[in-house]
Amino acid sequence: MRRLRGLLVLTLAALLVGAWPTPGWAEVSYAGLDSFLRAEFAAAHTPGAGVQVVGRDGVLFEQTYGTEGMPLDAPLGIGSLSKSFTAVAITQLAERGQLRLDGYLADYLPGIAVGDQITIRQLLHHTSGLQDYQSTDHLTINGTPGVHKYAGVNYALLGEVVAAVSGLDYGTYLHDNVLAPLGLRHTFASRREALADGLLLGHRNYFGFPIVEDIGEPEGHGYTSAAEGYLMSSVTDMGTYLRLFLGGGPPVISRASVETILTDTVPASATGRYGYGWFALSGYREPAWEHSGTAEAYQSEMFILPESGIGVVILINNADFLVGQRMMSRLFHGVLQDFAGERQLTSPRAGYWTQHIVVDVALLLLLATVVVPLARVRRWTKKVRERGSRRAWTIVWLTWWHVAWPTGLLLSPLVIGYPYFVLRGFSPDSFLVLVTTTGVAYATGVLKLVLWWRCTTPTRGTGL
Repeated sequence: MRRLRGLLVLTLAALLVGAWPTPGWAEVSYAGLDSFLRAEFAAAHTPGAGVQVVGRDGVLFEQTYGTEGMPLDAPLGIGSLSKSFTAVAITQLAERGQLRLDGYLADYLPGIAVGDQITIRQLLHHTSGLQDYQSTDHLTINGTPGVHKYAGVNYALLGEVVAAVSGLDYGTYLHDNVLAPLGLRHTFASRREALADGLLLGHRNYFGFPIVEDIGEPEGHGYTSAAEGYLMSSVTDMGTYLRLFLGGGPPVISRASVETILTDTVPASATGRYGYGWFALSGYREPAWEHSGTAEAYQSEMFILPESGIGVVILINNADFLVGQRMMSRLFHGVLQDFAGERQLTSPRAGYWTQHIVVDVALLLLLATVVVPLARVRRWTKKVRERGSRRAWTIVWLTWWHVAWPTGLLLSPLVIGYPYFVLRGFSPDSFLVLVTTTGVAYATGVLKLVLWWRCTTPTRGTGL
């Protein structure tokens, strides 16, 4: 009887173990992952992409994709993944007693505007009340302090704090205290150094066609700094870096500080929270953290599943703000779902060229609103001569179509929160159409005004 009871207990235990949910990564088929990535990158016409999956003890999977491919050890822009490095540097300085996370910005950058109202922790959390695209030289709190509002200027300021506290420039401090100890030989804050190491030039998208461009140094708008979004790194270095958060690799900060970076969070959305340079996600089989990045010619993603000891990094040498970015977001989410034990996305999607054609037609129609009137100037002049003066009506019509309409169009990016340098950098084809459309509209208006004046003033002749 005891043997039978023991057999039943063992059988029940085996059933329970078999039914217990295993970590999502154990269910991942790397062959299936490779097929999924290959298909998605091909569908998005990606020039080059690199993917690496790491565990606590090393690399589990790595591969390159795209029409051109890319070396896994070549540096490229990582966008806002840079913020995590800055958070590590700040936390390291706090560990060493050189700053306090609840200390005020003014304690470390004396004289800076509103520095006595913002703490280091608020900058880390994006809860300072600062808004995106502000210059570090002209700060104003126009948001709600204590409420998360993602803004690069927060981490640009943290970069300045690192420099002020350490007495070194941000790049030097990061290299000596974080990058070199971790063995990251292809990660740089200096573009000059990255170029010497074989920096991969990225691609910007023009009407559906990725074009290689050297975007040069950040334009110096105050928030466009290495600390917030312009570090350069390789797939292999990023994989090594992620092991820091999985309990592997050299401990440049303590495990307690790693936990603080990940778990000291504030609400950021309905389904996520924000720590120090990481979004904490809910709704998966186990806790997950991620961050994405976009620079003018690059796109990136990283996520970690610390319970499973898995980290994934994806770097892409292409940026397609209007179409490709959404397709890559779907890819990133699909990979995360796969590793977190969820089913991959299967919802239907419009193809790359279908989406780009829709966008291109919209841009073409916008341009047509001013090109057609310019092409029909002679016909318009003839009607003016036939109808006579009609001074009031003509002035109203010219004011609306050639002043009010293009001015409203020109101001629209600012109204929705995108400065011109952002639009030019991230969606150059849209910026080109915007400038051309407004320029042609203004020029056509001036031409029509001159012709109208000549047609309605007897001493001036009859126009064209």
